[in-house]
Amino acid sequence: MLWPIIYLLALVFAYWPYWRWKNRRLLRLSASMPGPRALPIIGNGLLVVVNTGEKFLELVEQLFRTYGDYCKIWLGPELNICVKNPDDIRLLLTSNKVNQKGPAYEIMKAAIGPGILTGGPTWRNHRKIVTPSYNKRAVKLYSAVFNREAEVLANLLLKKQSGVTFNVYYDVVEITTQCVCQTLIGLSKDDSRNVDGMSDLILETQNLYELLFTKMTVWWLQIPFVYWITGRKATENAYVKKIDRLTSDFLKKRRTALKEGNVDEESMGIVDRYIASGELTEQEIKWETMTLFTTSQEASAKITSAVLLFLAHLPDWQEKVYKEIVEVIGSGRNDVTTEHLKHLHYLDMVYQEALRYLSIAALIQRTVEEEITINNGKFTLPIGTTLVIPIHDLHRDPRYWDEPLKVKPERFLPENVKKRSPNVFIPFSLGAMDCLGRVYAEPLIKTLVVWAVREVQLEAEGCIEDLKLHVAISVKFANGYNLKVKPRMISYIILIIIGFALMWSGWKQKNKKFMEMANQFPGPQALPFIGNALRFMCQPEELISVIKELLQVYGEASRFWLGPNLNVVINNPDDLKILLSSSKTSIKGPQYKYMADILGSGILSGSGVTWRKHRKIATPNYGKKVIDNYEKIFNTEVHLLLKKLRNIPSEQEFDIYRKIVQTTSYCVCQTLLNLSKEQVTEIPHLQEIIDCTPRNYDIVFDRMIKWYLQIDPVFWMTKSYQDQKHFVALITEFSKAIIENRKRKINKIYLNNEESINRQLGVIDRFILSEELTQEELIKETFTIFTSSQEATAKISSFVLLMMAYHPKSQEKLYEEITKIIGDKDRCVTNEDFKQMPYFDMVFKEVLRLFPIGSILQRTINENIRISSGTLPAGCSLVAPIYHLHRDSRFWTRPDDFDPERFNPVNTKLRQPNCYIPFSLGPMDCLGRYFGTRLVKMICVRVLREFEVTTSRTYKDLKLSIAISVSPLDGFPVKLHPRKIKEKQ
Repeated sequence: MLWPIIYLLALVFAYWPYWRWKNRRLLRLSASMPGPRALPIIGNGLLVVVNTGEKFLELVEQLFRTYGDYCKIWLGPELNICVKNPDDIRLLLTSNKVNQKGPAYEIMKAAIGPGILTGGPTWRNHRKIVTPSYNKRAVKLYSAVFNREAEVLANLLLKKQSGVTFNVYYDVVEITTQCVCQTLIGLSKDDSRNVDGMSDLILETQNLYELLFTKMTVWWLQIPFVYWITGRKATENAYVKKIDRLTSDFLKKRRTALKEGNVDEESMGIVDRYIASGELTEQEIKWETMTLFTTSQEASAKITSAVLLFLAHLPDWQEKVYKEIVEVIGSGRNDVTTEHLKHLHYLDMVYQEALRYLSIAALIQRTVEEEITINNGKFTLPIGTTLVIPIHDLHRDPRYWDEPLKVKPERFLPENVKKRSPNVFIPFSLGAMDCLGRVYAEPLIKTLVVWAVREVQLEAEGCIEDLKLHVAISVKFANGYNLKVKPRMISYIILIIIGFALMWSGWKQKNKKFMEMANQFPGPQALPFIGNALRFMCQPEELISVIKELLQVYGEASRFWLGPNLNVVINNPDDLKILLSSSKTSIKGPQYKYMADILGSGILSGSGVTWRKHRKIATPNYGKKVIDNYEKIFNTEVHLLLKKLRNIPSEQEFDIYRKIVQTTSYCVCQTLLNLSKEQVTEIPHLQEIIDCTPRNYDIVFDRMIKWYLQIDPVFWMTKSYQDQKHFVALITEFSKAIIENRKRKINKIYLNNEESINRQLGVIDRFILSEELTQEELIKETFTIFTSSQEATAKISSFVLLMMAYHPKSQEKLYEEITKIIGDKDRCVTNEDFKQMPYFDMVFKEVLRLFPIGSILQRTINENIRISSGTLPAGCSLVAPIYHLHRDSRFWTRPDDFDPERFNPVNTKLRQPNCYIPFSLGPMDCLGRYFGTRLVKMICVRVLREFEVTTSRTYKDLKLSIAISVSPLDGFPVKLHPRKIKEKQ
């Protein structure tokens, strides 16, 4: 017996040098990769011997802690490269050099064959055949089934004994199975409940995956004899027989339906598509059917159960989700639509946190088919390498996730998501082999959760972080998804509704004449009490289409109700001129009150006596002659901006607004606020205020369009309120510092020489010397002057540069005009230069047409006023849709295109003069129009003279949102390429 072993060992050791010579490139490339020391022949196999099953993943985590984001491990002659760098993960998973599954997936083929999940030569074709059943259009058709089965789940939960703990997974998996059968498989409801062996297989699916995972990670079980002698082979065969029986029944039912012609193309399920394609054998159809059936129903059940368990352990979030559901869908048993789901933001955050905390796939394994370089060229992965991506570990890396072992849905708030690399969260993998069912699973899971949360209150004991996880092919809670339920009480809701109904009836009777006048104008049907408020509870990017639809359906004069507030939308230019110039519309609309919470009732957000007085005091600093005195400061600050821009690599795309807004902020502080450069640097919180301002305008806009946030006690319970309080505290300290600085500097002696002092005063100086403002008014107006000037000018400047990047011909024409006037030397730019740039003026006007500073204006009608379309009643609100007026095809050909020639003298004369009002009209027009125009032109001329501006996007890619102003959803991404400029002599 000894001699055969000796001969075998001798043969192995003799082969070893040959193997090393044959794989010398593999060994050379792997040598630079860190990892544990490998022994001859067996590599790091001993590590696997002592780290089997679930401990295998702990081994991978330990390797990353020891060696960083890249490490190698040899399993015999097989090289495994583990990568946890997010950017390289994206590179690898989206590369066509790494689009085959790893060797571990071979173990799964005994049960589900080669194909979509396990890889091999057929996966791409098989996936292509069934993809139409997983797209958004198909999933939208499945909504009725999702809702029908979700109602069944809700009824099951209502029948549970209140306060008794149970594992919700078993109820959920029954429902997800029925959903999959009636959608992807294509069965009727009756057929889906009478499939041979399905109930047994549902309960045993997890056991099958446990068996396969154990075989993957316990190396000796991969020896056929050992696998057989331990009895595991017999267990696997029993599963395979049940799978065959189930899939045979599926095929039989679907072949009958296809033969009878009861299936159309749009409603075809995956089995139908495989049968109809004629490209798969009977066995291949069975394998793929089982793959897609079990992965869809089992994964959806796990995630749904996890979301419900999270909500049970997080009562505050459960309440947020419940309120959101009631607001968006209602508290009754209304069906959940795909449109509803878009607005359930709190639910989406909990859903994403569940995907992070419990990864669908703990590890991903791929085979490298061509050499590929990673880590900025430091490592090259050889052909034949097995790539390992540790999704579970990536989703818990403390470098990217604060307190990663805790459940915190708020980490998926938009502002928190923006701070993270998008590649650190990849629940559905990436690239060509990403999760096929992601588009299917999300609406299914969310629909089930909505129905459950709407009907029952979820509770759980203990702390969710104390629950033990079981990590295998996917991650789950080791002891199940245990929670308790109790029915929600809705009687108080009914009483509130009755109360509202009585109030509404009384209000209608009291305002009968007002209602009659309102009915002169067409508009959408309004609900009692809330009017059309639900239609306007949308994302800023959706408001564009909401207003556009209103104008298209109801014409140039239409009405809508926000609660009891009547809003009349006027899109007739002549009527708008009358209305905006009239003393009967000299009060800002009611929605401005939410801006007044931050800015006070002054120049920007106020109206009436206070507004008029404050504006009169400030006006001298916005005159053309005074602005001429600001040119030196403008040029100096823009020169510093150019220095910063020169340090940005030309191949780097960046959001230029973030650079420009710092420049405009410094310009405003040194001109309108009359601070020295040194004093500006000492203002408290300046940079934080610059960074936080967009978020706080979003909060204001949210309150404007979401009726429930207009109820102060409701708003006070939100995080937005806390953010706003923090912001107000910052701007108060900011403004106080400026005021105290100016008070110290204003010398009463200068008052004897009024003409001299008048030229030296800033806006805040004038406010102080007038002695007509309270301290609170001074604080609010100081910040108003700052924020209205710096933010608007930065945004317009950024839009100009972005438009030039999108339209290189216009940019080149403008560049020629600039160099013709200024020359090729670096010098300061003056207003006389701008007067000689007619094409730049046209570009500037076209930008303001497409992206007006004030996209929608609202005024209160304080007396009845007659216009061509009827009489606006006193007490209603005028809505001027400037954004839509500027894009109205009645006045503008190809209105959405960028075309500066619209503003050449010939075209301007031919056009209705009142269809272009970027600075509004009348006594409440934009006070800072000359200041803003001069600063914008200064920035853009000097940047465009020195740099060619490009972008990787196209104008067609530009997506906008309407909030307080018009903004691009993706920022202002540009690249700068230096031009040859001579230094100033």
